[in-house]
Amino acid sequence: MIKIYPIEKIGNVIQHNNLVEAHYKLGLQEKRLVLWLASQVQRDDDEFKVHTISISEFSEVINIDKSNAYKELPKITKKLMQKIIQIRSLEKNELLQVAWLNSARYQFGEGKVTLRFSSDLKPFLLQIQDKFTKTNLKDLMRLKSVYAIRIYELLKQYETVGKRKTSLDELRAYCGIGIQQYKRFNDFKKDIIEISKREVNAKTDIIIDYREIKESRKIVAIEWTIRKQEEIPLRETENVQTNFMSSNIKGATPIKIQALLNIYGSKEVEFALEELQKHPKKSNLNYLEGILKNRRKENEVYEPKIPLTIPLIFEDPFSTFKKCLADKIGHPAYKSWFIDNGVEFVLQESGLFPTFSSQRVADHILLNYQNAMDKAWEETKDIYTGNV
Repeated sequence: MIKIYPIEKIGNVIQHNNLVEAHYKLGLQEKRLVLWLASQVQRDDDEFKVHTISISEFSEVINIDKSNAYKELPKITKKLMQKIIQIRSLEKNELLQVAWLNSARYQFGEGKVTLRFSSDLKPFLLQIQDKFTKTNLKDLMRLKSVYAIRIYELLKQYETVGKRKTSLDELRAYCGIGIQQYKRFNDFKKDIIEISKREVNAKTDIIIDYREIKESRKIVAIEWTIRKQEEIPLRETENVQTNFMSSNIKGATPIKIQALLNIYGSKEVEFALEELQKHPKKSNLNYLEGILKNRRKENEVYEPKIPLTIPLIFEDPFSTFKKCLADKIGHPAYKSWFIDNGVEFVLQESGLFPTFSSQRVADHILLNYQNAMDKAWEETKDIYTGNV
């Protein structure tokens, strides 16, 4: 099991946003090694330094068996030195292709390994003043999916914005997923998006969700929402975890339980558990989550939409006179038609105007209104123009 270092010994990983959005493919062990090395870098350094870690600690960082560490670690660093990252240059319109590591030196007699980043990565890790993303190594090391790590980095970049839209092609490139992998979206969703969402929500400092965006019935992009995680007291978490496991809820695992706790809070989850006990035949995690979602909808504060006020526009020889009638409701046909169709009026300086809940509703009603009023005008225009 991976070692989680005490928080005072855990560093931050600060990357330029171009590095966050770079295209590359790494395995989980390789990615963890890169993150550890990035956490050792001081942002105000002028050059990359050589960083040393004991092979024992190294094996814990990347989660391999210590008994095989001396044999396996050189293989991992060799692979990493052969992996290429594609990244946009900061100032020029260029694409940089570079290896991650400049060198990896093993001192077997001392049980140590020294590592150094490639010098071409300096603009993306050193002397960064703006356009960077800061993450905590502790949160990153908790994630067991390399795709969850990448998605977490990409969404942390937009944490203050609260949402981010990524095309499926972009998401594949960010995660290093080839076009021959996960050809069916349902597989991509299940193995990449859903697992990442569950892990990020259960183990990190943010809560994420998403919706699918379609074009011509084809899913082409994902729109993510991001919000900060609220801390839940450890005692409350343990109590709910215990209640969950004793309830024998189908599909409940520690990581899924923690994700629900992070999203809805311990009080809401406790309430949902009590409600679920009233329906023993529906004792599964999906039904429980349905209770939580419905509760959230019920508790949302209703904010009425501001009505859309649209002045009436007429395009015919009598437009001015007809508008005057509409503004002042001088013609009974105008007033009765709006009242019959449930439209309310707003008094403004230039007259009375109908209000609508949306542009679509306005377009529909005004079209019908125009047709009805044209007919009414033809029937009564002689009276109002003095021709009778």
